[in-house]
Amino acid sequence: MNKLLLLFNTVKYLKSKQIYFRLYYFLRKRYRKVIGYQYEITKKSDVTSLKLDKSIENHYSNVEDNNFSFLNFSKKFNNDINLATIMSMENFGLIILHILSI
Repeated sequence: MNKLLLLFNTVKYLKSKQIYFRLYYFLRKRYRKVIGYQYEITKKSDVTSLKLDKSIENHYSNVEDNNFSFLNFSKKFNNDINLATIMSMENFGLIILHILSI
């Protein structure tokens, strides 16, 4: 009895449009359950392959003639620079900090 009174007081303050759509979606849900309606899980799409360049030009750092420049700071090296050992990810940040502090 208490729930019916609560339902009545709720419906009493609803607009007619709100009542209509509430009933519509309630009945639609029940109807779809009875007939076993389901939405498509997969969707067809046209896929095109993405073509990337092999590399992107880097204008932020430059190594020429034993001179390394980064962000307008330059460092001259006396011997050859071996980039394979220097440019590991662990050492790169330390090298940049060292060059910038000179």
